[in-house]
Amino acid sequence: MEKGCGAHCGKPLKYCKHRCQESCHPSRDCEVDTPCEAEIRNYCKCGVRFVHTICKSIPDREPIECNSECWKKQREMKLAMAFGPSNSLTGEQVKLEYYPEEVLEFGRENPKFLAKCEKHLTDVVLEKTTRSFTGITSAKRAFLSTLVFENFKLDMCTYGNKNSKTVTDVFWNEGCKVPEILVSEVIKLIERGIMSVNNDDTRDQIFEATLYITNVTKGTSIDDLKKFLMNFRNEMYT
Repeated sequence: MEKGCGAHCGKPLKYCKHRCQESCHPSRDCEVDTPCEAEIRNYCKCGVRFVHTICKSIPDREPIECNSECWKKQREMKLAMAFGPSNSLTGEQVKLEYYPEEVLEFGRENPKFLAKCEKHLTDVVLEKTTRSFTGITSAKRAFLSTLVFENFKLDMCTYGNKNSKTVTDVFWNEGCKVPEILVSEVIKLIERGIMSVNNDDTRDQIFEATLYITNVTKGTSIDDLKKFLMNFRNEMYT
């Protein structure tokens, strides 16, 4: 190697455009076969997370995989756009997930378990894997069951009995999803006064539904059915 002034060459390399780190070699070109040793960030597909790595003169490096942190960031951005100070709650800017009042109340009273559920269920969806919950109470299992089947569209199974510690496994399921808005996010919006816990702000919206009434006795009239349906007014229909 030629003797130089001891400083780095500093010229852009051919394959990665980082600067040459070899000592001055004014009379010859940079060694194109020497892998670049510059430390760089390798980002995920959405640009939220990254890892530090060595360039190695690989210009078309594959991005790292997105994870639940990415989904959380993207969802926060959606909610910020939909429910920010300059926007009103129209229901058109973000797909609102329905959560019964008892689910919201349980989530508010059990924030640590809620955070655990949302993290584990999100991981199951994104990683196509399984997560286990050990020794949870029947109330917590009922809450978990609602999220699993109704909102995340996953599958679950509980093992054990009264004489042993129960284990509840949550499985990936074809067609599962991470809800566009989570229970914890709805609770925050309620606390900020943007949403109402009993959905008064969206109760006048029209939607199509089917109601099945079984064991109707012979001779029941339409008026009888109307009286029966009055019990569900403002709950299932307006």
